[in-house]
Amino acid sequence: MKLLIIGNGFDLDLGLNTTYPNFYNYSCFSKKSKDELLPDSLEVFLKDKTEIRWADLEESMATYVRSKKGKILDSIIDSDKRFLKNLKDQFSDFIEDNWSEITKVLYKTPIKESLAKLLIEIQNKTHCFDAIYSFNCLPYIDLPFASDTEIESLSDAINIHGSYNEFIFGIRIEDCTREEYSFLVKENQESYPHEVAQNFKRDLMSAEDVVFFGHSLNRIDMVYFEQFFNNANKLRTITIIDRNKKSYEKIKRNITEYAISLKELKNSCKVSFISTEEYDARENLEKVDELFNYLNRT
Repeated sequence: MKLLIIGNGFDLDLGLNTTYPNFYNYSCFSKKSKDELLPDSLEVFLKDKTEIRWADLEESMATYVRSKKGKILDSIIDSDKRFLKNLKDQFSDFIEDNWSEITKVLYKTPIKESLAKLLIEIQNKTHCFDAIYSFNCLPYIDLPFASDTEIESLSDAINIHGSYNEFIFGIRIEDCTREEYSFLVKENQESYPHEVAQNFKRDLMSAEDVVFFGHSLNRIDMVYFEQFFNNANKLRTITIIDRNKKSYEKIKRNITEYAISLKELKNSCKVSFISTEEYDARENLEKVDELFNYLNRT
């Protein structure tokens, strides 16, 4: 089985503005001053943290819960519950509004030649991946590519954290040091796709070839990957695609800290790192050629 796993870096390689700062600047969340908010609330804690990734937003949520000591006022709990709901509602509006604008812009200036675009084209042509799991929320349809082919979608991507209109934000159960904040645990949220998560873990364990594209393999999401990395074997090939050396050095540290040492992993299976910046500059293309030649043959 061959799997493709995509994170926000995949969107960015397509030229889609779906970062956390993009959302923050769109939302009402950014327009409020701290004086308007309830002191010691989650919204105050997260306020102005604009230079972070989506994973860092959830990591900050976990830090907030762990920081709570003593009695917590009911007014703060109620405020935090409302904030989580508003965060999801505003995210839905952000994607809905921006998807329309994104496609309008792309019809005038089609998606740049990129690794992500090439991967979509190959998948539509050869169906080389048996399954595609997305930690994003976009539908990846009606994307106007500058291409000789008429491929305009990655419609078979399965969303791990729900669709844009009911996306899951939250923390790991291990981070829930206060029972009052069980509503923030991802698996406890009503729309959490339990069956999808179970299928993903099953497929990951049976996969022989796995390509991670634009996923930081952060601590919050490592719950999905720990068993996979700790049971890697020589039959597996793992390809990690990210922006540049700095970003995948951080991925290496995450794997080592939250799963297995990189040395052990490389001793157990074949691991390759590919930089999208080098691809854009048409530098060091040997690994890219090897990957896509392999995918085109399947």
